[in-house]
Amino acid sequence: MNPTRRRTLLCAAALLLPLPALAGRVFPKGTVRGQMHFVRDKEVFVNGQREKLSPGVRLHDEKGRIPLRGALDGKAYTVNYVRDPRGVIREVWLLTPQEAQQPMPMDAASMRREQQQQIRMKNLYGY
Repeated sequence: MNPTRRRTLLCAAALLLPLPALAGRVFPKGTVRGQMHFVRDKEVFVNGQREKLSPGVRLHDEKGRIPLRGALDGKAYTVNYVRDPRGVIREVWLLTPQEAQQPMPMDAASMRREQQQQIRMKNLYGY
């Protein structure tokens, strides 16, 4: 490849890198918002109810980094989260104050599904 063309392509790619950051974070379908208080290990309180995190839970902080799980103990955050098919929380995004103020688009089916999952977890674990 021509060195001039390679430099041009690299410059164009470098200019496009910040574009996803400007668009804000995109959350998958079925994402739910709540207040999460990290207690210990895989135990959290979501909107005042005790919940379990999946063994392979993925946590994302406000800047998209992966925080150490122990560093979150004793702290509460506004989060977006997704459950796995068993009803356990499998992915969590800690929100910035600006993201937390934006309305969460949730369709009626997702809201119903979340309520059913909370009932199922309560019955399963006795919380």
